[in-house]
Amino acid sequence: DPSAPQAVADRGFIAYNLRRYPEAVRWYDSASVMDSTAWQNLVFRARIRLELGDGAGARADARAAVRIGGAQRLAELVAIQVDARTGDSVGARSRLDSLLAVFAPADSIPVRDGYEIALALVATGQRQRALDVLERTRPRRPWLWTYLLFPGFDPVRQDPRFQRVFEESRPPGAPRLP
Repeated sequence: DPSAPQAVADRGFIAYNLRRYPEAVRWYDSASVMDSTAWQNLVFRARIRLELGDGAGARADARAAVRIGGAQRLAELVAIQVDARTGDSVGARSRLDSLLAVFAPADSIPVRDGYEIALALVATGQRQRALDVLERTRPRRPWLWTYLLFPGFDPVRQDPRFQRVFEESRPPGAPRLP
């Protein structure tokens, strides 16, 4: 349904995972116009802008997502990723450490939290900690697999620990690599 903002955003999500960034940003632009309160669209557009080399645009979208999302720690995790990848790794790491305290004792981390935390850890150069989080992320099903396709995981993609989580989440017949 082209009149439904989520359907339009979903097209952007697919284009992003296929690494068709200009197309993805257009879909998220449209979804944001249709629903200016959907902080999630700004989060994804921030990610896309990072891949396009637009650090200033990525920071602006991440900050707007945090403002609109209010208490959404997921928006803050994306802002941390953007800051780390655009040069503020010290500030990003400091903010991330305070958020991680919430998840430290958990044996199992929900998918939505797990992949965002792991992406923030990868962005701040903490690859082994990112893999620790992914190994605790549950359930390992196609929902997780779709997030493991994100380019932010490219620095750990070849690690056997990542590959194990990826394979355990991959739906039958889906590609082995993005």
